[in-house]
Amino acid sequence: MKAIIVKNDNFETIGFQVSIESTTVFNWGISASPFYFCKEVSAKKYCTTIFELVKMQTKLHELKNFMSRFFQCVTDSKDANKDCGYNLGSIDEEMKQLEARIQRTINEII
Repeated sequence: MKAIIVKNDNFETIGFQVSIESTTVFNWGISASPFYFCKEVSAKKYCTTIFELVKMQTKLHELKNFMSRFFQCVTDSKDANKDCGYNLGSIDEEMKQLEARIQRTINEII
């Protein structure tokens, strides 16, 4: 298992990719490019953390997909013209927390 870390000019992490053989199991941010500092490291000692990242990323994807589908359902609804309220703030907050947690976890690995 190997990880590629991508840093910008300020040496902030802007990309992270984990692969097992030729299969990418986790990808976050910008992919490796000659325009950025990239470093390949062994990720074997971070297996548990990487699987946690995969879980968090999957949950984040599910939340984003839910919001998209929800709004499509509201739009498609024959009652869409009626004034009905809804608050998805808790989902927005959960997505922000997951995104921040993913970035913190990546920074802990590096």
